[in-house]
Parts: sequence; C-alpha cells; structure tokens
Amino acid sequence: MDVSSLDMLQFHWWDYSNRGYLDALKHLNDLKEEGKIKTVALTNFDTERLQIILENGIPVVSNQVQHSLVDMRPQQKMAELCQLTGVKLITYGTVMGGLLSEKFLDTNLSIPFSAPPLNTPSLQKYKRACRSMIIEPFCQDELALYRHCAERRDKELRPRLIRQCVQLIGVVNAFR
Repeated sequence: MDVSSLDMLQFHWWDYSNRGYLDALKHLNDLKEEGKIKTVALTNFDTERLQIILENGIPVVSNQVQHSLVDMRPQQKMAELCQLTGVKLITYGTVMGGLLSEKFLDTNLSIPFSAPPLNTPSLQKYKRACRSMIIEPFCQDELALYRHCAERRDKELRPRLIRQCVQLIGVVNAFR
C-alpha cells in the first residue's frame, strides 16, 4: 500500500464466546499509539460488546451496523451508548440492498418470478430478513407511504428513506 500509516482500521469479530477480541483490539491500539493506525473502528459489534470494549479503555471512533426502517435494532440501546460515549454510528443496509426502493414496490416477493430477480447475495440476505421478521406486507405499506411523501416533495424514494433512517438515531453516514 506504500503508506506509513492507515487512516482507519475497521475491526470485526465473529465469535463473542471467544473474548480474544479484547486482546486483538488492545494490540491494534498499541499500533495506533505507534502511529501505524490513526483510528480504530468496529463493524457489527453489538451494544454489550461495545460497552465491554469501552470499559476496557480501548478507544474506538465508530461502529458500522445494519440499520433500516425494517431493522431498527441499533435504536434500542446502541444509539444511546454511542451518544453517551462519542462513538459514531455508521450504518449499512439502509435500503436493504434495494428491497426498499421503487423497483420492488407493489411486488409480492413470495410469488416466484412476480418481482425483479433477487440475484445478489445482498438481496437474498435482506429477503430472508424480511421473511424472518414476517414483514413483507409491512415493507409494501411503508414503501407506499414513503413514496407518497417523496412524490409530494418532488423527491426520489431512496434518499428519503436514507434520510429518515439517519435522523432516527444520529447516524454519521449510511450506505445502502
């Protein structure tokens, strides 16, 4: 990469039963103190583990988590912890890979070939999420409402959904 330091390193840990993530983050913090990393960030850490990390004196600048009008888990405890500690929230999945867009409005995803193809791993993942939360009809109602609001202001649907999500919990950046 031919750089003297990384601007940011985002850290993810899959298995919380293995508390080695604390040792790994302490090592990354050592690299930060040596000037090899400017900031350490997290991705997909839950509220409980973020609290543990902060209680262990490990500074992190942000946590990137999934958040949409369908998946509002970060609003439960994560947003409050981040506001109290200054950790920034970065979200992804805000329009669920496109499921929350005009393209899928007025379609029934449960009927084969009646909707645009779910031909990416991301779309398939969000479809499973909708199914597990039993919200497919809810998505359609919400989409129709947001489309109506967007049309009244001569705006597009996606930016309106993203803005709504960002405003709900004080997100610093959102990715679709």
